[in-house]
Amino acid sequence: MKSIFVTVVTVLLFLSCASAPESVKEQERFGGFDITPSHELLGLRIVLIRPSKTTTRTRTVTAPGGGTEEQTQVDTSNANDHPLCIDLGNGVSVDSNGVIFLPVLNLFGLDMDEDWDVEGRVQKSFGYTVYRKRGNTVDYDWENAAFLVKVSEKVQIYPDKLERTAGKFVSTVTETKDGFSFKNNIPLFGKERFISAIDENTVDIVNYRAVQEGDTIYFMKAGKTDLLRRMDITGMPSRIVLNNGVLDIYVMTRTLYVFKKEVLTARIFKTAQGYAVYEKSSFGFKKTVVPFDGRKIELKQGMLLTYFKKL
Repeated sequence: MKSIFVTVVTVLLFLSCASAPESVKEQERFGGFDITPSHELLGLRIVLIRPSKTTTRTRTVTAPGGGTEEQTQVDTSNANDHPLCIDLGNGVSVDSNGVIFLPVLNLFGLDMDEDWDVEGRVQKSFGYTVYRKRGNTVDYDWENAAFLVKVSEKVQIYPDKLERTAGKFVSTVTETKDGFSFKNNIPLFGKERFISAIDENTVDIVNYRAVQEGDTIYFMKAGKTDLLRRMDITGMPSRIVLNNGVLDIYVMTRTLYVFKKEVLTARIFKTAQGYAVYEKSSFGFKKTVVPFDGRKIELKQGMLLTYFKKL
């Protein structure tokens, strides 16, 4: 217990006192957290952290010289976006698959009660999409001038739900008493999912539960509610580690820290120019800058570009 305490304190002090990636003058303070059930069905998001999952499979095969041998296969896959999410405040949200993102409409100060136009391109897409909100409908027009291709989708807005139609596939987010539900008509994936506020500090989201204590938010798998240990660090937010914990997010002064199973995986800074993300990689922490000027936000990752701008 003591060694764990010392290790965490050492890491946090190093991260906070060492030469900061952005100068303290450039960094802006994050406000307090306030976990709120939310949804993001339109695809208007800038992804900051997309967690990956590694699975190992072992099978018995016939050996070249006869007999049998064990073969191990390791697969790594990235989490997909999910419409149900928790609004953390500070312009940051996390969905039910653990994807941490910036909801574009919130950043632009737009909502479903007004008309608006937003143009965007999402990473691997070679064209661009224009999102047009008119009355009770949001139309998506994806265009690629080079290939003379145009694809349209739409989201219909009802008093208690949003319904997205793409060809024969329909996805629906419905408002419930304590949150929202999500359902689609895709075979084998059409099971209804829920996000619900249990109280002001607890949110159940699909297979997980998020609990807020001060400026700390910790996540656990469904049914895993026993605290393994708790560390109170003087002058810093409480750190709570759970049995089979999935994710911990908390803010210290001007930095938002993301831990996964006690391992620091990312740091997020907010600046006057936008956001800066330092995500753990095989070669240390990789920096990603997300500039935002109030009308346009973009994310460059190698040759890939994601951007949204208010028209």
